[in-house]
Amino acid sequence: MAKLIEILHQVSDQMLEVVEEREVYKIMSRAIKKILPGAFFLVSKLQPNDMNFRIVESSGFDSYFDIIKNLVGKDPYTLDFPFENFTENQIKAFTKRKMFHFPGGIHEVANGAINKPICKAIEKLLGISDVCAMSFCVEEKYFGGITLFIPKSVVKAGTFTDEAEMAIETISNQASSVIQKLRDHNALKKNEVELLISRTRFNQLVNNLNDVIWKANLDDMIIQDLNNSFERYYGYPSSEFTKNPDFWIEIVHPEDKEIALKSKSDLINSGNSSTEYRVIKPDGKVIWLHDRKSIVYDNNGKPTQMGGVVSDITERKLLEEQLKIKDYALNASPIAVGLSDLNGILFYANDAYAKLWAYNSKEEVIGKHVSEFASSNDQLGVVMKTIKEGKVYRGEGESIRIDGTKFNSLISARSVTHEDRPVCLMAVFVDITERKRSIQQLKEQSSQLKNLNNTKDKFFSIIAHDLKSPFNSILGFTELLANNYDDFSNEKRLEIIKMLYLTSQRTFELLVNLLDWSTIQRGRLVINKEIINLKSLIDSGISPYKQYSEEKKISVDNNIDHEIQILADKNSIKTVVRNLFINAVKFTHNGGHVKFDAMKLDKNIELMVSDTGVGMNNDRISSIFRIDENVSTPGTNNEKGTGLGLILCKELIGKNGGEISVESKIGKGTVFKVLMPSPHKTNRAHKYSPIC
Repeated sequence: MAKLIEILHQVSDQMLEVVEEREVYKIMSRAIKKILPGAFFLVSKLQPNDMNFRIVESSGFDSYFDIIKNLVGKDPYTLDFPFENFTENQIKAFTKRKMFHFPGGIHEVANGAINKPICKAIEKLLGISDVCAMSFCVEEKYFGGITLFIPKSVVKAGTFTDEAEMAIETISNQASSVIQKLRDHNALKKNEVELLISRTRFNQLVNNLNDVIWKANLDDMIIQDLNNSFERYYGYPSSEFTKNPDFWIEIVHPEDKEIALKSKSDLINSGNSSTEYRVIKPDGKVIWLHDRKSIVYDNNGKPTQMGGVVSDITERKLLEEQLKIKDYALNASPIAVGLSDLNGILFYANDAYAKLWAYNSKEEVIGKHVSEFASSNDQLGVVMKTIKEGKVYRGEGESIRIDGTKFNSLISARSVTHEDRPVCLMAVFVDITERKRSIQQLKEQSSQLKNLNNTKDKFFSIIAHDLKSPFNSILGFTELLANNYDDFSNEKRLEIIKMLYLTSQRTFELLVNLLDWSTIQRGRLVINKEIINLKSLIDSGISPYKQYSEEKKISVDNNIDHEIQILADKNSIKTVVRNLFINAVKFTHNGGHVKFDAMKLDKNIELMVSDTGVGMNNDRISSIFRIDENVSTPGTNNEKGTGLGLILCKELIGKNGGEISVESKIGKGTVFKVLMPSPHKTNRAHKYSPIC
């Protein structure tokens, strides 16, 4: 608190020596820096004629100026912030010279001069936590205001206290009193000083401008060329305009004289005029000019002088004419085209541009910054830098429309030049959403066709080889019996008959698998789920094929608890059990072991089919369920197969809402795990001992 009091004393001493209003703002600025180090703030002066705040002092923004300028689209210090749009409560607080906090942040204090997304971006950039403002005034006479942007770091440091706020309000009161005295008691001296300063600054400014800057006193109407630009623009020396104040009317293009004369009458009637017309230079060249004129009045409302600014807009007009010619063609084009000024503010867009971003009309797009149309992967700074370097930017991105939908587009952006000088920026967007979607569909269709071709090739392989081979064996054995029946003993005939049986049985299994597979591929498989006793299903599923395991002297154990049930289609799961059993026997050596185990999980039953067979390596495991990579491997007794059985198992288990996986080691055996839905939930998990 002692520090704040010391600052207030310093401000009081300094205010006593103030001779001009500008010094008041500087004193305020220095004091606020001491009270709130690290804070961002603006000291602004209220213009009595248009009731707009204009910034006269600022602190903390220097290093962020270029970024803020790009976000706003123009120099932020040229923006006007209208006072008249403030709420009644805000004006009441300002009248009492009290601090007013803006819950809406920068957007609220800017009175709509900057749109909300840009305000939010600036707040995030500066780390703003609080925005507040107060005015310095006497009664209803407003002089200016202080706008504070308090970053989180200042809040954390604890310097933005009630005492600090009161200190700033005290400084504002002092400033109000001093400004009032300066205006009331030193008006003449102040006006002289300000006039000298303004003339100096004005001369510095106009001499750096390419536009024609002129003024004339109303008593003698002698026109003064303030930056020696008359001859450069009009082709005539300024002396011609001095001798004849209406000389500019005489050189106006005949078709535009009425427009020029109206601008003169507008100036007399309203004190301001702004118009565009053509003039003819001495060499016959026609140029377009933008003419802005104003009358200056004294405190009593009496006109004292007039002045104006004239800009050469020939290049812009030529471009506009070209655009008018091309506008119809552009609007008929499905390609979105937009033009912006060099600061990125759109001034032209065709109908396709508005439609692409779901606007109702292109008029809604005009005036927006190009950043609002950037795609998610665009770096706007890089894009603008590329364009301003005279290069063409090309990219592809995903953008979001105003209705929230997304689309993909090809983007091409560049600067438009005239006589080797950039005059505007152009961006072209081509909607490639459908193309992207078509490419994705083609990829999916290609994958489907590949699977269909693999399936077809597998079927032809089975029919051409695997199905033909067992029939050849059956025909061979039957022919042998038919032609040489009496030559064989009963034992030999029985051996041949058993071989015929096994071959026929395996051929039948293959045909059943083929029929099941065909049913699935044609979408004809019907799944009727029911509650099934798993142990009974295993017994009935492997019973017809026990002879196969008995021939190889392989022991088979069904260790599944009698109470375990599954919710599945009986026929399809029976096919799975048959194929897993035949596969286990096929790859188990004579005298080996196959067993069935199961355990209850929370929502599922896990069935394990284990064998002590030859096992598989990782490469083989990764291919056994894929028809495009699956290759049949002979069994331990050189049994033939198609590899279709395990693929069919995966399909059928998936149709039943289950999953299949495999664990195996070379020489240690294999375990197939089948996860199937349980009709009852349980929190128990019964363990089992895997075979490998």
